[in-house]
Amino acid sequence: MKKNIIITAISALIITAIVQLSLTGAETKREFKPQHESLHENGKSCTACHETEKGQYVPDYNVCIGCHGDGEDMAEATSELDPNPHISNHYGTDVDCTACHSEHGKSVAVCTRCHSFEYPGLK
Repeated sequence: MKKNIIITAISALIITAIVQLSLTGAETKREFKPQHESLHENGKSCTACHETEKGQYVPDYNVCIGCHGDGEDMAEATSELDPNPHISNHYGTDVDCTACHSEHGKSVAVCTRCHSFEYPGLK
């Protein structure tokens, strides 16, 4: 009986510690794309793109265009690709950047959910 109480108490302490760490913002190192290395090397934090230091929220479109230009700028920059990933037959140049691009994971062109073409250089 005493052994069960000790095991339960230790388990509760471990669970409490795990929950506490997750609530206090104990961060894990995030992977980021090579094209953004300079942001991290120059002392910029997650708030360069995200609203909070924890980076919990997907950046707003205006954050992306602040560095990369808007959809029309990107369409011009990728004009040699066929089809051009920044000009959609359905949405024009008004597709949110994060519909395709992911800084901390694999980027997947939203068009390929229905269409069968590839963008091997998708960042």
